[in-house]
Amino acid sequence: MGLVPLSHLSGEVDMDDYGKAEIKFRISDTTRMGELFFAAMVFTGGETMEERPDYCVHLVENGDIIFNVMTPEKGEFVIKLTVKDSPDGNLQEFCDFLLISNQKDENGRFPKGFQERTENNVKSDLTFKQEAQTFEIIDETTDESMNKADTEEPIEESEKLNDVLRRRMCQSIEENSPKELSSVIKDMKALEEPSIQPDIIYGEESLQLLELKKELLERIRDRDIKLIEATLKKVKIVGLENKLEKEVTIARNLLQSCTANFKLKSQSASSNKLLFIDLRSSSGYYTRY
Repeated sequence: MGLVPLSHLSGEVDMDDYGKAEIKFRISDTTRMGELFFAAMVFTGGETMEERPDYCVHLVENGDIIFNVMTPEKGEFVIKLTVKDSPDGNLQEFCDFLLISNQKDENGRFPKGFQERTENNVKSDLTFKQEAQTFEIIDETTDESMNKADTEEPIEESEKLNDVLRRRMCQSIEENSPKELSSVIKDMKALEEPSIQPDIIYGEESLQLLELKKELLERIRDRDIKLIEATLKKVKIVGLENKLEKEVTIARNLLQSCTANFKLKSQSASSNKLLFIDLRSSSGYYTRY
């Protein structure tokens, strides 16, 4: 297929501290860019390989095929890269990598349908560029070339903008940035386009998750029992206990620990008070008023 590795020459990929990596290949024959269809699949490591969907997306830029991959959690995973030369063709596996991650936090997935939208925009862009190059080869002074150029439809600027916003959304979710995600959602709503309504819904759900996660972690850091209890109640009401399982478990353990310490101190204080009274009684010392 004429694919040359650029970023990783061995079979292993060391993920960064956030469990992310970028894998690049160069397409040696750039005239075939619009003919190739890529796919990437992430699997758990070990004897039983289980697919973990929506942890990799890719795009084509200036003859490079770029795979942006995340690992769900700390551990070893496998990514299989495939390609086919037609929409109905058979996928051919052209490279496998072992993904090694020592990340601390878990990663969420890319939005559903994000890859399909990215592919459509990339294909449109490639088709436009390739046809434009073809028209340049034809004598530009002929009526035929001029007519083709005149009838060529430009790429929709709104689609390009939508794609940019979707990428910003993915990045803000990956980086756990509620502020940036809120800004992206605001920009999406300002477009008033039906095609990105599913993205807005997904973004708002993710924003709620990120905000509650941030709030709960701050409460845990401050060790404020009342605020921890209030945030846990909010998490339960909106039904996000499963998605925030790690943070909820830490918060509940902290509550149990604080409650146990409080009871222990109360019991100790009561015991000391009784001991003091007993000592005064046994010594026969009384204070007269």
